[in-house]
Amino acid sequence: MASLKEELGTGARHRRRHRKHARGDVEKRALAIITELQAGFEVVRLDRSEQG
Repeated sequence: MASLKEELGTGARHRRRHRKHARGDVEKRALAIITELQAGFEVVRLDRSEQG
């Protein structure tokens, strides 16, 4: 979680001009990361089930 907080901090610092949209961008990025992780887990699960 620390790394995520650091990333959010740097993003906020770079987007000082567009403060209204900063939160939306962060949420979109987090959602994208979560969906990628879920897809990765599903692939791993499928691979394991095929091997078993």
